[in-house]
Amino acid sequence: MKHIKNLYRRNRGRRITGASTPWGGASWTPETEKDFMRNLVVALENRRFLFDPLPEENRSWVVKSVLEVRKELTDTRKNLQNDSEADRTVKALVIACQDFLTRTPRNMSGFNEALTKLRGVFVVELQKICDVYKVKSDIVEKIQRSTPFDHKM
Repeated sequence: MKHIKNLYRRNRGRRITGASTPWGGASWTPETEKDFMRNLVVALENRRFLFDPLPEENRSWVVKSVLEVRKELTDTRKNLQNDSEADRTVKALVIACQDFLTRTPRNMSGFNEALTKLRGVFVVELQKICDVYKVKSDIVEKIQRSTPFDHKM
């Protein structure tokens, strides 16, 4: 069992496509950039801070969720080619999360403004991902429906 866990750790980001030896074996196919981007969109579709109505957001839950998303984004970047379009897009999302976490005020009025700005960056970058990598998702529309964007962003 320990051997299988070590094999898994060494080959993350790859899919097992077959097995052939008397004791078992495996072969791996690396995931494509498109696979990583689709997986990222799927993970973000379940993040309520992106699309719940602003007055209903709980500040501490949002901050915790943004921290988790920032980690997910950073983990995704580790699998992307340095300075590729995907890497730059995901990096922009990481920076938006960092900015939100750094500048989030303690009062709810400023908090809603900071969250709206964060959502605005996610709309732009997620739209790029969906367009470039042909990812089918309604996440951008959900964010836009739930957030009162003004044109000063």
